[in-house]
Amino acid sequence: MPPFEYSAANLNEIERTLSRDRLRPYHVSVGGNIELAVRLYEQNTLLSESLYGILQGLEVAFRNTIHSQLAADYGRTEWYDTLKLEPEQGAMLRKAKETLNKEGKSLDAGRVVAELSFGFWTGLTGPKYDVLWRNHLVKIFPHRPVQRAHVQARLNSIRKLRNRVAHHEPILSRPLQKDVNQILDLISWMSPVTARWARSNSSFDERYARYRQIFPLSSGIRP
Repeated sequence: MPPFEYSAANLNEIERTLSRDRLRPYHVSVGGNIELAVRLYEQNTLLSESLYGILQGLEVAFRNTIHSQLAADYGRTEWYDTLKLEPEQGAMLRKAKETLNKEGKSLDAGRVVAELSFGFWTGLTGPKYDVLWRNHLVKIFPHRPVQRAHVQARLNSIRKLRNRVAHHEPILSRPLQKDVNQILDLISWMSPVTARWARSNSSFDERYARYRQIFPLSSGIRP
């Protein structure tokens, strides 16, 4: 396929279909140059793509490690029906089950765990679950002694990044290299092997270097 031509007509069509509102932050960042705005948007997309893999690695490893630990400690795979959940997590659990019911799927533990949102799992590290943390969840991080508040703060920051990636929003104002290191650190506290695997399959370093090469003075895109 021939390279894309950044002609005035093509750029105007991209702006029309993506919407001026969506491209406005990129326009502002590059002083109103439409071609640079589109190219910066491209970099945001490429970096978001590169983060998807390690974000997925963290989310899946985190929920499955919690599930395995609590299933073992509570002696049943449906530990979430035994645990006293706060209203927010309780509502998330009900929603997950309702979704599975509507789709005609069974409510076996594996399906319920997969259906629960990242917000549910992050919420289990909150202060209202301190006893759960001390008795159970601290054990999911065998490779690094960690405090509940530290884990929660890190997860909340990563969850905000995850949500921006999932909703195709600007991420260039974030300290992305720090974000990546924090994600991989969290995975390594659960499993160094899984962390090495996630890093070895990540294209982030290459794409971030390319972004800084193209836009060396960029300070990012504000939401």
